[in-house]
Amino acid sequence: LEIRETLLILLPALDIHEEIEETVFGHPLYASREEAKLLLGETEYQHGQLQKLRAELIAALQTDSPESLPLLKILAADLVKKLRLHFETEEKQLWPHYRAYSRSMDKSLRLRLSRQVKELRKTVENQRFALADCLDIRK
Repeated sequence: LEIRETLLILLPALDIHEEIEETVFGHPLYASREEAKLLLGETEYQHGQLQKLRAELIAALQTDSPESLPLLKILAADLVKKLRLHFETEEKQLWPHYRAYSRSMDKSLRLRLSRQVKELRKTVENQRFALADCLDIRK
């Protein structure tokens, strides 16, 4: 049950995380640089892997049977592994490279990011409350 709850909160948050990345790293002044293209290609590949895994997880979540739990555990472990790699790529390669070329973000980009981060928080909170209501475990 904990795996299901966590995934129902995590999966929508990951979608918004990708939108935030697109806002930051998709800016043409950054994304058109050759080194950036390589790094963005790697993260885009990782996003593709995560999206495929996301689809498998959603299918497994929709199957509410005792047999689905072992599959969910395997898929969740794979998700953790892929997310760690993705976040490591972002933290150690993409963000440092971005900062080197983008010393100051323009005001409109900061405002868009702020809205997206607020939306992410709201989505996670709403999912948590909806799940708590559904399971009747509001804390």
